[in-house]
Amino acid sequence: MKKGMIFVVFALVLLLCSCEMPVSMTELLEYQKSDFSCSAALAGKTETELYIKSVGGKVIISLPRAEYMVDTEFVFSQDGAEIICKGEKVPMENTGLQRLFTVYKMMTLDCTQLWRITSEKAGGISVYKCVSDDGYTVYIDEKTRLPFRFEGDGEVLDVKRMEW
Repeated sequence: MKKGMIFVVFALVLLLCSCEMPVSMTELLEYQKSDFSCSAALAGKTETELYIKSVGGKVIISLPRAEYMVDTEFVFSQDGAEIICKGEKVPMENTGLQRLFTVYKMMTLDCTQLWRITSEKAGGISVYKCVSDDGYTVYIDEKTRLPFRFEGDGEVLDVKRMEW
């Protein structure tokens, strides 16, 4: 009887240890806690290339291919937004450039929101599809834990390269 009970307990321990713990958004959004940079493309009638970096709680967005906006950066933070061009700072409303403000919101997703996380295969790659209650979706590579696509407010942002 004792051997049977020990076997059952041992089997239960093995079963519990082999179960994979669910991943949390805190883990998946870990990259947001550090400074990072990425090259991305904002979908639309014409694709807009963006260079995005997060430094010290600020998200800085520049348009590397826009000749008329050379040396211009759009800086977003919880305190507001500003345009910096050749050292000059001009405050702006967050809604002034709605598409770029949407990109800012994509780069600062809130892990305390209610998220639905599913594991999927996309083009042979294992990904987490994370959908928030406020309508944002982020696709995160399971292996690298880095995002490669954001969707929200009618915008799609494809990350081409990310460093953190």
